[in-house]
Amino acid sequence: AMQAMEPGSFTLENSPVLHKYVRGKYPTTRIVDMRRHAALPSDRSRLLVSSKELTFELLDQEPPTPMDVLGEEKGWSKDNPPLMRQSMASTRSVEEPGFTVTGGALHVGAPSLGEIGPKYLAGSRDRAKLIGYRPDNLPKFSSSMSETERRKAVGEVIPPLFGVKLQESMHRAIKGERRAQAVMRRIHVVQTLTEPEAEACS
Repeated sequence: AMQAMEPGSFTLENSPVLHKYVRGKYPTTRIVDMRRHAALPSDRSRLLVSSKELTFELLDQEPPTPMDVLGEEKGWSKDNPPLMRQSMASTRSVEEPGFTVTGGALHVGAPSLGEIGPKYLAGSRDRAKLIGYRPDNLPKFSSSMSETERRKAVGEVIPPLFGVKLQESMHRAIKGERRAQAVMRRIHVVQTLTEPEAEACS
């Protein structure tokens, strides 16, 4: 459907499991670890497919952790950092990179393994912070959306901080392409000049 619309350029984001179906078919078909390029508190690896060759600079600093973005608000102690657990029951400290945020079970802030339960199920606001939303610019939802729907929506977005990097990369690619096209047009004009015209331009 997208190709039928013949867009001038496009970029798609999807599950990494689809990589084998699109590998090599477009200028960019790669699985990107977004946390290597944007200051995200949680892991986020996704498939990017684009009609342009996209490049991303590596982050020049250590990205934040869940402790950094939620610790002060939650009153967590760095001397005894609490735990987080994702839907597959993997557990780690909040001082490590956060698990990939989805709409599924994600418990954050439990003092011990035995205390992980509904009390520590991360809400949509905390999940938004865990993918890089600023506290003063959290996503706004319709009042008709349930909390479950809001959690799912947060889990499906491209983290805003990486979205900026994506936009910058696409802009560089398009700008570079236009510059190359302009050079080729000039070369074509020069090649089609008659000898007298070329001498007049020199």
